[in-house]
Amino acid sequence: MQIDYTPLSHGPHSFKDGLQFLNDIKEWSTTYEIRYMVPNRYNHQLAEETTRILLANVPGPFKATAKNVVSALMSDRLRKAMMYADPPSIYPRVINSIFGVRKVLMRSIFLPKPYAWRYAPLSEHPDPVTGRYFTNEYDNEPWYVTFPFPPVPSHRLPNADSAKVRQPHLRNPQLATSLVPLGNRRPVSRRQAV
Repeated sequence: MQIDYTPLSHGPHSFKDGLQFLNDIKEWSTTYEIRYMVPNRYNHQLAEETTRILLANVPGPFKATAKNVVSALMSDRLRKAMMYADPPSIYPRVINSIFGVRKVLMRSIFLPKPYAWRYAPLSEHPDPVTGRYFTNEYDNEPWYVTFPFPPVPSHRLPNADSAKVRQPHLRNPQLATSLVPLGNRRPVSRRQAV
């Protein structure tokens, strides 16, 4: 990828191990943030639009509270760069308490899920034609979700060029009627329906 690692403390080739490399990257990114993550109206505009997407499903009366929660989840440097006001002091304390309780519960009470109940946000296997993985659910994220839901690998979808395309509606007139839009249906007499 031809990434230049010379700005890091231990130069491009003299890292002792992965941890030293990670610490150097962290140090460099902190310095970069201090220098370039500054308040800007475009940052604020981006933050407002992103927050609007995050809070799209929140009922109207709770939006102000939810916006304070979003602000409390930001680091101080990010909040200042996005030109957001500091949230009331109760929000960070409540959020940290909730995460602390969750941490204790997850470590000591909840067992690992069986494989069949696991959370699988991505398709298990890549699409054989494109080699891409797809998300299994639509959310407020800019990822492509294949149609139909859940994704069906392209090798299982009928090929329009193939002569053996299954068309169950041609064999089943009842199904054919249900597939036609309501405005285009022909009236069917009682004798025909039986």
